[in-house]
Amino acid sequence: GMAGALPIAGLTISAYDPAFDAKGEVPPLVGELLVELLATMERS
Repeated sequence: GMAGALPIAGLTISAYDPAFDAKGEVPPLVGELLVELLATMERS
């Protein structure tokens, strides 16, 4: 369940933090997820 997913989420966030700080922009994967989320919200 969630307990197993949390460490993976933590690793993912940790992996993206340096890229986020260095570039000052949203990592490509996060950007894609946000675009998909907005598109889903518009359709509903």
